[in-house]
Amino acid sequence: MNIRDIYETEIRPLFRTSTELSFHKHLVREILLRLEPEDVTDILKIVISTLRDEENVSLRIMNAFVDVLMNIESESRILYERIETIYLTSVEKNFDEVKFLFVSPPPVMVADPKDYEEWDVELSKVTLGERKSFAKRLDRKMVERLLRDPTPEVIRILLLNPRLFESDVIALGARRPNFAPVLLEIYNSFRWKNNRRIRVTLVRNPYSYPKLSIKLAYMLPKTELCQVRNDTEIHPVIRDVAKYLTS
Repeated sequence: MNIRDIYETEIRPLFRTSTELSFHKHLVREILLRLEPEDVTDILKIVISTLRDEENVSLRIMNAFVDVLMNIESESRILYERIETIYLTSVEKNFDEVKFLFVSPPPVMVADPKDYEEWDVELSKVTLGERKSFAKRLDRKMVERLLRDPTPEVIRILLLNPRLFESDVIALGARRPNFAPVLLEIYNSFRWKNNRRIRVTLVRNPYSYPKLSIKLAYMLPKTELCQVRNDTEIHPVIRDVAKYLTS
């Protein structure tokens, strides 16, 4: 059985039957550990080439694979080493569209901590523990003030607050300058990570970690990819991915 048959008969049906990211990540881990690196790169190439299918199965696979990659430090050593081998295999096979998933270039822009020394005259003098407690309050005015907090730990809690709206998260994700760890918290938030508008915002913020923006670009619709392709403020690799996906 060739790799296309394996994908169509064994892998694709599993992702079609469920919408749960946790289950999809479990399946991705099994694929990464069970199949040979050469086969995995071939499967990823198939997934990437079919990302615009209406059924969205490929998008589910990519979404889970990206989530595993973005949290690879928490995975087993065996899986971590397997990922390295798969990356090297993609390089050897000249699969650039696959290789880009694994690269981690330096950020285009890095925020200066001095820009946030007095982000809020009063709250900046409050302890971290108190601000984390404030982030849980159902107080809209406090939510708006804490959206300017440069501390990832505070933002992580704030992203769970029911008084936080999509427009708030988009504004936070678009803010410049910004700290990459804060932007990463938006991606890691289960509540917001699959929001298409927020993904676009993170991809197009030059203060985001390029490794995050590159991976998220694979999951953007063609209209947004065209915008990314022409955005000269972001990392060239992100634009290269957008060009490939829109060609």
